[in-house]
Amino acid sequence: MTIQLGRAEFCEARTCPPPNELRIRVQPDEAITLSVAIRVPGFERRVETRALDLRYRSAFPGPIPEAYESLLLEVLQGERSLFPGREELGAAWVAFAPLLAWQDREDVRPLPYPAGSAGPPEAEALARRFGLEDVCL
Repeated sequence: MTIQLGRAEFCEARTCPPPNELRIRVQPDEAITLSVAIRVPGFERRVETRALDLRYRSAFPGPIPEAYESLLLEVLQGERSLFPGREELGAAWVAFAPLLAWQDREDVRPLPYPAGSAGPPEAEALARRFGLEDVCL
């Protein structure tokens, strides 16, 4: 998943750095990367993009459990702190049940879009409608 942050407000078109990005990779090779446009130290007005990169395999030597492996172990051990409680589940159903019923009633289907793209064009149109055209969805 990539979250692209807004472009710098004060820059010339030819020198405007790419927007900062937060990337979260779940599998394979789990990682969190923050790419940030930073000013290069010194007297020149120069900006470069650098990445703050956390790759789990290099940060945590040793075996890393597969997806859900540690979660299933915690279930077997009776560890409940990572799971929603009865009240939280009830609140979630109160919040989402009307939306799910409406979705079924209106036969709403997700809009297809190519993998790796910013999403369907309808998402940009919706953002513009609410004045969020600078928000990359």
